Amino acid sequence: MEIINPLMGLALAVCKFILQYAHIYRIYSLIGEPQPSLLDHIKYEFYLFLLTISTAIFFILPVKTIWKDRKY
Repeated sequence: MEIINPLMGLALAVCKFILQYAHIYRIYSLIGEPQPSLLDHIKYEFYLFLLTISTAIFFILPVKTIWKDRKY
């Protein structure tokens, strides 16, 4: 068994995109809104990727958050 398999990674990414697309399509159908375009879905996928990476980087960095005079 290989640890890194690009074909499997691509297949999982495509499956994720299809399931996500179907989920968003279903929600928009239920609320009666016009469906977003394929380009909107691709932009959303790119946004999610950037959000995931930035969240991971922020979690790793030793940055303290001060909120209501409390340090986290």
